[in-house]
Amino acid sequence: MNNILQALDDKRLFAGALRDKATWLGLTTTPQPFGGQRWWFICPRTGRRTAKLYLPDGALTFASRQAYRLAYQCQRNPSRPSLAARLQTAEEARR
Repeated sequence: MNNILQALDDKRLFAGALRDKATWLGLTTTPQPFGGQRWWFICPRTGRRTAKLYLPDGALTFASRQAYRLAYQCQRNPSRPSLAARLQTAEEARR
């Protein structure tokens, strides 16, 4: 079941100019195991279901994290060594 929601008169500051832009966002639902339904956004760029839509700095449209290639802080700056680094350390320790 797809429903359409219109974000009315969305005003964004972009490149020093105020922009008025109406954006249409798709919505869908999935049934839940114990009854009811869960609502999802449909990403306008990927067409996939997503719980959240993002509007990064400089962007004009909302889209999913995957569409904008956004990563969480922990994914960008690993606080612990990667699997390859740990395997290399273990290999050196065995020698």
